[in-house]
Amino acid sequence: MKKRRIEGLFTKLCTAENKWTNLITIDVPRTFSSFAKVHDSSLAGLGRVLNAYANLNPEVGYCQGMNFLVGLLLRVAVGDTQSSNAILTFDKEEEVFWLFVCLMDYDGLRDFYREGFPLLLKYTVAFFDLMQSEIPDLHKHFQKEGVSPSLFLHQWYLSLFINCLPFPTVLILWDSIICEGLPVILTLSVSLLRVLKTVLLKMEFEQIIRFFKTMKNGDEDCDAKIIGQLLVKQAGMISIPKDILKSLDPSVPPPTAAVAAIGGSGSARGSDKVTSPWAMPIFPVILEETRSDSPTLFERVSAAFSWGPTGGVNYNSGDD
Repeated sequence: MKKRRIEGLFTKLCTAENKWTNLITIDVPRTFSSFAKVHDSSLAGLGRVLNAYANLNPEVGYCQGMNFLVGLLLRVAVGDTQSSNAILTFDKEEEVFWLFVCLMDYDGLRDFYREGFPLLLKYTVAFFDLMQSEIPDLHKHFQKEGVSPSLFLHQWYLSLFINCLPFPTVLILWDSIICEGLPVILTLSVSLLRVLKTVLLKMEFEQIIRFFKTMKNGDEDCDAKIIGQLLVKQAGMISIPKDILKSLDPSVPPPTAAVAAIGGSGSARGSDKVTSPWAMPIFPVILEETRSDSPTLFERVSAAFSWGPTGGVNYNSGDD
């Protein structure tokens, strides 16, 4: 990363206003909404890093979802993954900026957020195909209920699970993503649905959507870490076919026809045009469907795992 780092550039970019500055200012307080206390330095630093990247790469600019990625990097940088109330220094802020640049511009994440969502479309179709082969009964149930992958998958992928799962679970999944590469999010997604299949098969459309919106409830540290480890283990047992991996190559154009066939959250169905990411309310501030008595993710996966007396775990795919 040092070879790609340009000294002094972050200082120039972080304060220069651009057409995304106002939107970034609006989204910053929402990023840490699940924490009672957030140090002002973290909020200010998040805004500066996002603003600096928008200036560095105006082709991408800023899109909802990027704030969650930078927010996670900032929390890890200050060494406080519990309260998000640690003080952020400018040096750490600059370090996070260049790490984010590496993830976006050198590891391919930027195409998730570019206007038109080119990489997101590819991953949506790839997930659809992988789900069809790995969990055909749940795939059929989702089709019957009219649950398009885009209704939940866009939020999962644009925040790389940060806004969808308990934070300790996300840290485990990110270890896998960083070590194995971005395509592992496909197997992680299928793994998550596979362990929840027994529960999801009993639900109708509205229940399924509410279910996905409340998965982050119950951020118990120990249980959430166990869930992350189990998901990574199960994801390692799923192979991505070569044709699906090839479809993710940057040189392959997004399969808009296939996305239209799957259906999307509005514009993708029956049209080659995709709603601009900057006009799309991907992450609502308040989820009215969220209830205080909603079961935790740990309780939800209990139907898929049997817990032995010594703490061992036996995986139950629900196929028996």
